[in-house]
Amino acid sequence: MLLTTENIILIGALLLLVSVFAGKVAYRFGAPALLLFLGVGMLFGLRLISFNSAPVAQFVGMVALCIILFSGGMDTRYRAIRPVIGPGVVLATVGVALTALIVAGFVYVVAPWCNAEMSFLLALLFAATMSSTDSASVFSILRSRRQGLSENLKPLLELESGSNDPMAYILTILLVGLLTPGESMGFGTSLLLFVVGMTLGVVAGYAFGRLAVWTINRINIENQSLYAVLLLAFVFLTFSVTDLIRGNGYLAVYVAGLVVGNYPIVHKKTLGTFFDGFTWLFQVILFVTLGLLVNIDELLQPEVLLLGGLGGRRVEHTLANLCTGLGLEQRGVRTTLLDERSRITYVMPGETRRYPKEKYFFFSAFPMEGRAEGVSERGSFYELTDAVLTAGYPLGVSNEYAAGSDCITISTQKGALVVVETVPDGPILS
Repeated sequence: MLLTTENIILIGALLLLVSVFAGKVAYRFGAPALLLFLGVGMLFGLRLISFNSAPVAQFVGMVALCIILFSGGMDTRYRAIRPVIGPGVVLATVGVALTALIVAGFVYVVAPWCNAEMSFLLALLFAATMSSTDSASVFSILRSRRQGLSENLKPLLELESGSNDPMAYILTILLVGLLTPGESMGFGTSLLLFVVGMTLGVVAGYAFGRLAVWTINRINIENQSLYAVLLLAFVFLTFSVTDLIRGNGYLAVYVAGLVVGNYPIVHKKTLGTFFDGFTWLFQVILFVTLGLLVNIDELLQPEVLLLGGLGGRRVEHTLANLCTGLGLEQRGVRTTLLDERSRITYVMPGETRRYPKEKYFFFSAFPMEGRAEGVSERGSFYELTDAVLTAGYPLGVSNEYAAGSDCITISTQKGALVVVETVPDGPILS
């Protein structure tokens, strides 16, 4: 399908339509609607839509989460969360840390059985990235239908979900610093950042919430529909300003929603209805986008990682492993050869592969079968367009990422390529 503006609108409409019907099915069978939203995105991404932009997905998630958290705060009565503030804060801090420790212990023990032995600190880093619950998921599940929860359990879960991100952030930053030589932040600094982020989030959220209430009650707009637009502006203003002053923007948005929902404001019912519908819209957009980001073909494709596969001093072993990797790729098995300084992968005929910028600096492509035609590289310092690479003329050697580029994309129409990524010998002078 030719990608035009009209087709994009058509695809967007179809995605929303299918997602709404999927949500109806989920409600009937008691399943979380967001799982079916994810499924819709994965289904469309399988053959119809090619989407692999993590920055776009991150932006969509940021916008959606602001709206979801604010709407959740508006629907929460302060008298309901007052008894659970203490337990909620403990769960959002100590609970997250304990979860990370338990999961890290499990990963540390199980990893050697999967031929992926790692240090406990590295296992703890993996666990820290998974230790906080996803607010959008929690709010969606709790509000999609009656769950039969006790009176205090629902607000406790919502409070913990909306406030546990700072602890996960701090744990991740601290562990990345400990694992990166010369970049350790220190426990004291990390703890200070945590306290500052939480405090600024609460204070800024309360201040902007009160400001929103005061403005809405006194502005006297003739067109009542604009009140919803005004409140929406306050949502994004709360998040952005709080983030700008190094506070936790998501916590601020949730607190602002609590303030707006618990103070008398004009057109409160209309505003609640607007944000209810808007929240569902962005829940659909968010989880469909995440589903589109999942490449089912890659999930189902078998992979082989050959650690130390470059052979060290035994050149003949390196050449043999390169040939073995090509043979596996030809049989549909994704193969990677790896040592401490280099990574080797393959690009097969008719394939396009993305190489996000990581620790590697030099980027080289060689025709594995002697000749490769229709070779294109984008995002590199020396770009190629429909080029021919031959064994007798190493045109693709010692390339690098272009200034400002965070990804190199390479494709070949005829003939397989072997791609070599290499860590620089020393610091790169800009």
